[in-house]
Amino acid sequence: MTLADAYAAFTAGLDWDRLPEPVRDRIPDLVADWLANTAAGYFSAMGQAMAGTWQPAGGSVALPGQPVLPGNLGTADPLAAAMINAAACHALEFDDAHRAGLYHPGAPVISAVWSAAAVNAVSGKDMLCAVAAGYEVSMRLARALNPAHNKTWHTTGTAGTFGAAAAAARCLGLDA
Repeated sequence: MTLADAYAAFTAGLDWDRLPEPVRDRIPDLVADWLANTAAGYFSAMGQAMAGTWQPAGGSVALPGQPVLPGNLGTADPLAAAMINAAACHALEFDDAHRAGLYHPGAPVISAVWSAAAVNAVSGKDMLCAVAAGYEVSMRLARALNPAHNKTWHTTGTAGTFGAAAAAARCLGLDA
């Protein structure tokens, strides 16, 4: 079994109710932190530049399957929303950090979950489980890559890609 196979099996088989209680208690706080950072970062120069790259899907009315942009409560197509929200979340550098991996997991992971959850209309519990999966996969990768990786590459953009993919796959109900 490859590492990719192991991560895929872990992600697909994760069960919220079997996660340790401290993890279940922490995940909603991470989502709240993401929400606050994303809303604030939307008004930064980077947030505004990213927001300027899309056309509103429904204006100020959320459409089914269209994720909300916390910064202005408008909507965007899922891929644009994930990109805009991730950039906004990380823009002010107040987002969560995994020091051992030199990494900010919330920006890529929760932004992907936010969009995938809107597309698939998942429950809050399934959304939080997807966040847990994305954090676990990407934080393990970030620790394995660093510190050498961070001398050339920004870990949030590299390890975060894998966490975002795992989290979105979990939200979309994909199998391993």
